[in-house]
Amino acid sequence: MNTVSILSAAAMASLAAWAEPAPGRAAMSDAYWAIWNDAEQARIDADIEANRKADASAAVDAPDGTEVRYEQLTHEFRFGASTFNFGQLGSPELNRRYEAAFGEGGVFNQGTVPFYWREYEPEPGVIRAYDGEAATEEYWNALPREKAVKDRFWRRPPPGRVIDFLKSKGLRAHGHILVTGGFRPEWLYDKFCPENEKEYLEKLGLPRRDTYKPEPNGKEWEFAHFRGFCEKKLYPKMSEQEIAAALPGWTDAMRRLWTKRVLDIGAHFGDKADSWDVVNESSRDYVKYGKSRTGLPVWKSFKGIMPGDFPLTALIDAKRAFPETTELAINDNNINADFLKQVKDLTAEGARIDLVGCQMHIMRVPDVKALAAGKKHVNWVGTPKTIRDRLDTMAKTGRRIHISEITIPQAIKGEKGLAIQANAVRNL
Repeated sequence: MNTVSILSAAAMASLAAWAEPAPGRAAMSDAYWAIWNDAEQARIDADIEANRKADASAAVDAPDGTEVRYEQLTHEFRFGASTFNFGQLGSPELNRRYEAAFGEGGVFNQGTVPFYWREYEPEPGVIRAYDGEAATEEYWNALPREKAVKDRFWRRPPPGRVIDFLKSKGLRAHGHILVTGGFRPEWLYDKFCPENEKEYLEKLGLPRRDTYKPEPNGKEWEFAHFRGFCEKKLYPKMSEQEIAAALPGWTDAMRRLWTKRVLDIGAHFGDKADSWDVVNESSRDYVKYGKSRTGLPVWKSFKGIMPGDFPLTALIDAKRAFPETTELAINDNNINADFLKQVKDLTAEGARIDLVGCQMHIMRVPDVKALAAGKKHVNWVGTPKTIRDRLDTMAKTGRRIHISEITIPQAIKGEKGLAIQANAVRNL
């Protein structure tokens, strides 16, 4: 009888990855490697050994000398990526390569699926879950690249198709995002803000949708005008109660439609996606009010007028809409003591939070260059210590940690730019 020692697949992958030399090491500065040095690598390896690996034994009923082979097919560590360009890369070959990254033989065992309201429901009641405009691979294969990246549905495939693909491979699906001040559909204002309330806002300085020419998907109006108007002209002059009194129709419509969205998605996808980002980037608003249940009719969100107590309402609605087995997350880029207070307060008010999501974006090309140059203060990813400190803060919530969003753009064209990107991805 032979006994075989088995290491976890995650551990085996880690050992294989770290055994390889860093790609294009010379692309990074000496100052960068002074931060990501051998001692730091040894600490990372020790943490992997202690926390990411497990040993097991298997008894095999076979004569001595028999060659025994084993293969582990799954592991518990969730290692995912966005599926935002599913079926959109312009050719069958590229799309199949993209799909091959998920599941057996690939890299990822989880996919984050886009449920942005603007593209999920382009018109009231018109749900683009499986079909509809720009839904097929053929549509994107026929578009030149320069037109594809400007299409309003670029990076927004029908989420039902993506979830079906992930589930066909036995993979986890993570839905993103249910409630956030950004990415709201333009029709929310166009069709549900009463005419007299639009006239009132116009007199205060908000451009009218029927006289202003926005981008096709409304982004320019929403971000450059609506948010700026609220922060500069509306919020300083009016209280939350005064805003709601002046805009009763729109206040009621926002609250009703946000709740309807959560309940509808729960009804259609509640047993299909395994976890959800329920609320996105709300801790800055929580800091303003200091508690989750204020009783105010609206909140002066940094992303524009929002229904009062919207993070709590969204999480309570999600608790109703999704099975207990579905994990609910609150996701943010502002991870500090205020985030901890918000999670604790939301839970005390009846919200269920299973995951805490943390964003790790390096959005700007100059930031990637600064990282490669060895600058220590690049967002919160400049050094291993700043990353560990952030994760330790999240751990104090007592919830599972989800590194929910990572962006590392290519800093410069060519092989050096790819090498810089590869080194940053490897070490982060």
